[in-house]
Amino acid sequence: MTRVYKMPVLTAFYNYGHIRMEVSNEELLISWKEFFSKGTNWKDIDPGMNYEEYCQISDQEHLKKIWSMPIYYLLKSGKGFLLKKDSETLMLREEMREVIKNPAFAEQMGDVIEYRMTDYYWRRYREKCDIDKPKIMV
Repeated sequence: MTRVYKMPVLTAFYNYGHIRMEVSNEELLISWKEFFSKGTNWKDIDPGMNYEEYCQISDQEHLKKIWSMPIYYLLKSGKGFLLKKDSETLMLREEMREVIKNPAFAEQMGDVIEYRMTDYYWRRYREKCDIDKPKIMV
């Protein structure tokens, strides 16, 4: 799984520009499934898995992966912006409450998420098409 797995967690907070202070397991799961159901994104969950196997993943298994991968690393590397409220809720630190009300912040957050997603798709495309690798001419 690539680092893109953090994007569904961040988009759960972003909530289409209506930034949330906290997200529940249900909101995380919706965002996660929405992201990984697009195109072939599901392949990044487990490179050895086929589509039928992806479709058989239970919500509990998805949540286990969400909490053990992206949330774990976001909490570890997020410099305290994200906090675990309880076993089913992730939240922004209280100091962010006023900041998230600023439309400019929401716009910037949306731009960053969009950039990261575009970069993700571009990298996948380059790898698939073998772009940027030197061609040996004989």
